[in-house]
Amino acid sequence: MKLGDAVKSTQRILQQVPLLCSRLGTYHMAFAWAARPVFQSGGNKLDLTAEFTALYKQERERLSNEELLKILSDFKNIHKAKLQTIPGSLVVDVVPQPPQSKTATLTSSLLPVRSRGRGGGADRDDTDTLSRVSPSCPPCLEVQEFLGGFHAPRIDPHLSLTHHLYVYPVTLKYDSQKAFAKARNISCWVQFKSSDVKGAKALPVIYSSAPGTVFCDGLHTTVLHHCTSPTFYTEVKLSLPIALSPSHHLLFTFYHISCDIAKTTKAKSSIRQPPPETIVGYAWLPLVDEQGRLLEDTHSLPVAANLPPNYLQFTSSKVCNYSITTVGN
Repeated sequence: MKLGDAVKSTQRILQQVPLLCSRLGTYHMAFAWAARPVFQSGGNKLDLTAEFTALYKQERERLSNEELLKILSDFKNIHKAKLQTIPGSLVVDVVPQPPQSKTATLTSSLLPVRSRGRGGGADRDDTDTLSRVSPSCPPCLEVQEFLGGFHAPRIDPHLSLTHHLYVYPVTLKYDSQKAFAKARNISCWVQFKSSDVKGAKALPVIYSSAPGTVFCDGLHTTVLHHCTSPTFYTEVKLSLPIALSPSHHLLFTFYHISCDIAKTTKAKSSIRQPPPETIVGYAWLPLVDEQGRLLEDTHSLPVAANLPPNYLQFTSSKVCNYSITTVGN
């Protein structure tokens, strides 16, 4: 490419960036990844000197947890793997948090951590704790533990209720579907609902990834460009109601995200730009069985072209044969 052509191309891209960001800024696609050890080898002491690997291209064939764990299992020889690198570097400082730090500390439920007074009794000063949270002084977040039946019984007193659900949309198989003309830049919109009647609104119980908001009523997964069988890698964290009923369920809405530059440029002169999203399917998952027990497992769900009223009554045999796998923990 000649120098003059490169300058023209750069100027054209710079002109398109503001319009594309205003149109598609809600959606994200990972383009690279890097890793570094947190603890020193053979111990549980923080490794303060370790550096991140090179930036590796996020290849669509290696997006699953199994593929990444396979690569990271031989971390010392990761440079020998046939991975495409991207120019650049990632630098992150890892430092231990002093016990008497003035930084606000929040639980996994984003509540201020209880502190103990001089008399040994539990004391909480929410106003003082939250007042220390600011963009220049971000809070420290506690890591939530996942304890299964094989762990030793805990002797810690339970002072609060944690009722979280973690949902992991894994993959969508759409390579043979014929219902939609375009379904390749796919994003999954996850919602939690208490009713399947027409017009029922989603409950704002999903922890938001947007700054300044704690909860939202829905969350988009990442988008994989030009892929009809995408692998998602977004974690959706929910704060569940204390009492669950058979009507509580997860609703998955799949969108084709149009990123056509020609259409975007043409729409610039119009008063109202057409939305980039086109619905290309629905799936739903009840959270409890008839006995009121939470359905924790890996689920393969059919995807429907339309969302009928009272859709919870429909079984998988009455929908269609395209499947999505979700994991709820």
